[in-house]
Amino acid sequence: MTENELKARRSDVDELPNIIVPGYARSGTTWLYNMFKMHPDVFVPNRKEMNYFGKNDHRGISWYKDYYRNNDGKDACDISPGYVHRDGVAEDIKRTIPDAKIILMLRNPVHRATSALFRTRSDEGVVGDINELIRRQLSADPTYFNNSLYSETVKKYISLFGQDNVHFAIYEDLTDEPYYYTRSILDFLNIESEYFLSEKKKALQEKVNPTRRPTIPKFHDKLQTLNQRLRFLGNEHIDKTVNLFKPLYFMMFMSQKEKNIVDEKHFRKLKEIYWEDVEELGTILNRDLVQLWLSR
Repeated sequence: MTENELKARRSDVDELPNIIVPGYARSGTTWLYNMFKMHPDVFVPNRKEMNYFGKNDHRGISWYKDYYRNNDGKDACDISPGYVHRDGVAEDIKRTIPDAKIILMLRNPVHRATSALFRTRSDEGVVGDINELIRRQLSADPTYFNNSLYSETVKKYISLFGQDNVHFAIYEDLTDEPYYYTRSILDFLNIESEYFLSEKKKALQEKVNPTRRPTIPKFHDKLQTLNQRLRFLGNEHIDKTVNLFKPLYFMMFMSQKEKNIVDEKHFRKLKEIYWEDVEELGTILNRDLVQLWLSR
């Protein structure tokens, strides 16, 4: 690589996010996005999920960089939980942003998978008890639940970026101890935490992005289609406008989250799917995740 090529590469990296959160959905990624938006030393764009790698990379690197052009030298973050489910994305991130800090957000795989299932079916206007939805999914396509198998992805990111550059944020730690959970993330990134945590303590305890049902499913479907088309345009001003209307829409047209408890029968079936993977992950992270996640 020539001197000019090295300078060009350094310039590219300086204009790109240095923090990547590649997964997992339904594990606190929206909470993290909101926390970073509150922090004065972190920049996140108006578009929460950039999905550049493996989905929007055809738009070119300049499209990606445009979203971060106003970061004023702050640490900048891309939170795109779909990255973990796309082949080759981890390698693409490493080639493009070799010194990136990686945050993998993990959650009890039974709870993550069922939360995602309930959210997906609710968006589709499907009404049903969570246990009935699980039964149907296991019958139709049980591989759906493989999206909550973590250990291979974890090993890949550690191998590519190094143990010291990958942080594992466990969702249950957020619900139990939001202060220490937040501090561990900021300390990993070498970002000021004490003053921020004292100022934002109450806000950090608020739950965000609960699963809800649309009150008018057909209307919701049409708005979902419109939202996807607007997001596809990849325009920062449109993204900002859509974000402004989201809270109003949720208040008017989305019901409060219903209590959906996975019964013992279906919990056992899903536990069988995840047991070995959780054991392996626990060994990697040096933590008893079987006890934390799979015991009742």
